[in-house]
Amino acid sequence: MAHLFSFHAEPGLELNDSSTLADVCRIGDTLCYVYDFGDNWEHLVTIEKEMRIRPGVIYPRCVTGKNACPPEDCGGSWGYADMLKTLAGRRNARRRELIEWLGGSFDPKLFELDEANERLAEYAEVAGD
Repeated sequence: MAHLFSFHAEPGLELNDSSTLADVCRIGDTLCYVYDFGDNWEHLVTIEKEMRIRPGVIYPRCVTGKNACPPEDCGGSWGYADMLKTLAGRRNARRRELIEWLGGSFDPKLFELDEANERLAEYAEVAGD
């Protein structure tokens, strides 16, 4: 399922559908990325450095990360915080229901770089169609 998203730049930076980062940003600039308007996941993306494109590498790509991606439609940051609190709590009906909804156990500390890059590659493929 696809969700609506948007990018917002700092004042003075203009974004449009054909913009590239090189067109609108410099090192140190920050973009705000809002994903899933219903859950309103807001991410601040700061441009830290410029890297040369390497032949044979699929872009975009993730070079590092930490913690698991919150599950889709978990209720935004507030719902995710409640979910983590429930999972860390006592075993009860709500916890069992949540684990069933998740399809099994959930480790909020787990970050899988290969999985992140597979998802980015899928997005790039769909966006290129």
